[in-house]
Amino acid sequence: MIAGLLTRPAALVAAAEMLAAYFVVAAPRGPWPIRNGGGEALMQVVISVYLVAAGAGILSLDRVGAKSEQREAVTAGG
Repeated sequence: MIAGLLTRPAALVAAAEMLAAYFVVAAPRGPWPIRNGGGEALMQVVISVYLVAAGAGILSLDRVGAKSEQREAVTAGG
């Protein structure tokens, strides 16, 4: 995810894993994340869901690949 290659699918998998980890490990200890030790897991879920929605950004490898494919399509079509 750091390099920006397949960020959205990787972030979706990370969010699902951390949510499952929260419910398996921390949730049985109590309802409040600050008291059951699950705050970090839920923060990771929030960050991962943000990356799923926003994508990797301008400096990602996905964007570089998409730009080169777009240039090839324009040159081949014109």
